[in-house]
Amino acid sequence: MVAEAEKLISEMAERGMEIDEFTQSSLTRMYIESGMLEKSWSWFQRFHLGGNMTSECYSANTDAFGERGYILEAQKVFECCQQVKKMTILEFNVMIKAYGISKKFQQACCLFDSMEEHGLIPDRCGYNSLVQMLATADLPQKATFYLRKMQEVGFGD
Repeated sequence: MVAEAEKLISEMAERGMEIDEFTQSSLTRMYIESGMLEKSWSWFQRFHLGGNMTSECYSANTDAFGERGYILEAQKVFECCQQVKKMTILEFNVMIKAYGISKKFQQACCLFDSMEEHGLIPDRCGYNSLVQMLATADLPQKATFYLRKMQEVGFGD
């Protein structure tokens, strides 16, 4: 599958066709799932350094690394997104999810708590994800803390 995809990308390049962000993030995910971590990172870097990635594309890449437990790479993608100042609530939610998958619950809470410092207000999805993650990790006090915060801001219905 990798060879076929790379052949297609080469053909696109030969024809002067631009690779869009959906193709980019799909190929990054393909490399990750094929165990080609270095190749996935260099593929991501190629597009990041090109400067044409949207916040959604950064999120897709963070998710691709985070879902497979490559938390350091997910963090690096998140930091790249911060550098280019394309942060939205989506990037935070995806990185929080990645921390949860890697059982880094303290980092998930710290990142969640830092959203407002970045001018963002946590949404229902972020609260739900964090509360569920903490509850299933047998951290009921922390889950209750964030559930109460969620209710205070009006997401508790």
